[in-house]
Amino acid sequence: MWGRGLAAGLAACLLVGTPALAAAPAGPLPVETWARLPAMDHVSVSPSGERLAFVAFDGKGRKLFVRDLAGKPLAVMDLAGAKVSSVTWAGDRLVLIGVSKPSRLSMSMRLTEQSTVFSLNVETGKIVQMFAAGVKAWDVVFGRHGVAEENGRWVGYFSTFEQKRNLTGEVDFVDYNPDLFRIDLETSDIDLVNRGDSNTSDWLVRDGVVVARLNYDEVNGRWSLTAGTTARVLAQGEATLGEVSLAGFGHDRTTAALVVADGEGRTVIEEIGLTDGATKVVSTSGDEVVMALADRRDRTLIGYLPDDVTPRAVLFDADRQAKAWKALKPFLAKRPVIVSSSADQDRMILQTDGGDDSGSFWLVDLKAGKADPLGEVYPRITPSRVGPSRLFSYKAADGLALDGVLTLPPGREAKGLPVVVLPHGGPESRDRLGFDWMAQAFAARGYAVIQPNFRGSSGRGRAFRDKGFGQWGRAMQTDLSDALAALAAEGIVDPKRACIVGASYGGYAAVAGVTLQNGLYRCSASFAGLFDLGAMMADTRPRSAGMRYWKAFMGAGNVGAISPTAAAGKADAPVLLIHGKDDVVVPYEQSSAMAAALRRAGKPVELVTLDSGDHWLTDEASRVAMLSAIVAFVEKHNPAN
Repeated sequence: MWGRGLAAGLAACLLVGTPALAAAPAGPLPVETWARLPAMDHVSVSPSGERLAFVAFDGKGRKLFVRDLAGKPLAVMDLAGAKVSSVTWAGDRLVLIGVSKPSRLSMSMRLTEQSTVFSLNVETGKIVQMFAAGVKAWDVVFGRHGVAEENGRWVGYFSTFEQKRNLTGEVDFVDYNPDLFRIDLETSDIDLVNRGDSNTSDWLVRDGVVVARLNYDEVNGRWSLTAGTTARVLAQGEATLGEVSLAGFGHDRTTAALVVADGEGRTVIEEIGLTDGATKVVSTSGDEVVMALADRRDRTLIGYLPDDVTPRAVLFDADRQAKAWKALKPFLAKRPVIVSSSADQDRMILQTDGGDDSGSFWLVDLKAGKADPLGEVYPRITPSRVGPSRLFSYKAADGLALDGVLTLPPGREAKGLPVVVLPHGGPESRDRLGFDWMAQAFAARGYAVIQPNFRGSSGRGRAFRDKGFGQWGRAMQTDLSDALAALAAEGIVDPKRACIVGASYGGYAAVAGVTLQNGLYRCSASFAGLFDLGAMMADTRPRSAGMRYWKAFMGAGNVGAISPTAAAGKADAPVLLIHGKDDVVVPYEQSSAMAAALRRAGKPVELVTLDSGDHWLTDEASRVAMLSAIVAFVEKHNPAN
């Protein structure tokens, strides 16, 4: 699976200094500058608050750097092109690095994104991979269920598939139900803790013992929380769309915290007694929960993020909330987010990216009363390069109140501008104020960029999300053109000089904008879009939460009526399709089928294939190729000057 190449490439050594970046080039920024991966990312402070770990470039590649607060380098780990998904600490000595890659468990299975975890001892330089031996278990981490210090050793609880090998070393048995293992984070020695079954989705472990297990039946949408490794049910319910998750332990670790839908259709956090099953809602009345916040060290619930237009955190402990507010308050104009903190919350890592800030990391020391800059996310994009952005409100044709983000070219009058409509993916997602590298790349070339939060988006509760059900290619689509019309009525944009661009669901909406709709856009560009909805449904497991979710959004009728492949003959503008071969979310065949349909209809289309591109554009070469192709295409068919 992962092989020795990656593990061998993840070598630790001492570093003389912090990586330096070349000065920004003079004159207009080339397109590739906007598409570069973050120069600094995954910044994490150790529990003591004395050590920092982060991913950055050193001029030769992306590496994990570890140093103390005085700047003394402790170690650097060559990431060898690996896609890093997380950087966390186990104590002050061990850094856990989550990485992933597209792969198949077997030749008969669909391409999926598979993960593993490496542990780096920053004092000895030793690196171990979880499940590296591959004797008892598959070398893939399917779930992370907490870390703990037990008998002086740091251990992690991870789930994967059990496997057995024959005398020749070949795998002759794989149990495709996830099982829970305990792993020594310094030696990678593993022990089976509990066998899962086809319905097991998570475990809760305290003092080395499983105290609860969450089960979800994909077929009927029923969930249950059972005590320990028994079948005794503590709580149960229905979540037909799969909207149930185990956040971790409750406040005093005698309860389990679940994120579930209540009887009124709101998403709430419930604490369930681990002995008696007593249940109480702990999220604030009126709030809907978009994400639970749990301590990464012991999975204890500390608060949640409400599903709100303005990002904010609700923390249960008054002292913790006060410290968080004290850290955030000086940065409110820059959309600050706490990304890591010491165990006592006296030191925190903040990330900002508001106003003309293209992204910065800060170390806030509350006791010292200071905040020190750690690095910039996009150091080549200086404040003068960042176009102004603001929220705007408008109404859909049926009167529904909507909003969106408008980004304008820097130093240009907001009047009669050429425009790019840039719908988000998901579709259950949301565009917010903050630095958006793709929107800013277009704004830098003279375009206004409209990012509408159409019905079905997140940020305004489940009721607003549910208004998108049955509206793919219908009201969700016209919500986009209604935003264009609203800003045109204000004189800000020229509706006759508009293109539509998007990725994933946004890619669908971009092509639907010139097939299911007509007369609106000069061109349409999609990255990783989906266009044959029938094929997508056929590729989804039947009688599953995923299938019920897509049916809810797409409607109960014939999906061919809202599939751009079926409407290719109606295309009234040139189309650009870009798709990566490593996409595990939307198959590459979706774009190749759309290109074939347009060619059969005699319509202008370009198909750009990224051999190593994934759905999230984590590969810089693919990201640069994608943005370069889309910008050139838009400038060709809808020049800004």
